[in-house]
Amino acid sequence: MNENPDVSANEGEAGEKPQDEGEADIEEFIEILEEHCKNCENEGKYVEAEMAKNRIKELKEQKKQMDLEELLNRQQNENIELEETHILEFNNFNQDWDKRMNAFQVHSSTLIKDLEQKHINKHEEWKEKLGERIPIKFKPSSELLNLIRIQ
Repeated sequence: MNENPDVSANEGEAGEKPQDEGEADIEEFIEILEEHCKNCENEGKYVEAEMAKNRIKELKEQKKQMDLEELLNRQQNENIELEETHILEFNNFNQDWDKRMNAFQVHSSTLIKDLEQKHINKHEEWKEKLGERIPIKFKPSSELLNLIRIQ
């Protein structure tokens, strides 16, 4: 009979305790209430046992809600971490790509300049060869010679 006020007082305190101290306290309090419920049923205190069962049900629901919130928080944290990792990888990829593109542009510019210089050199060589082969003074054609004779 002395147990009734103590349990009622503990229930009121424990109602606030699980939210503050966490899941382990809820599980411990559920075990205490289940034991109290069995004792009350054995002693014939069915109303008190029913109240303890209702409180156990509330605590289990509260624990379930806390587990769900914890799971959602973990998933959110994992998603945030994955997004941050993805952004970091994306930025690293873009930096590497920009470096490669700059290196490619420098290399291609060098190749283009080299090719232009090679073409200029070949053109100069070809002009020199043609200059050696073709005399500066041209041989008059037969038609030109005929025109000169006619005049």
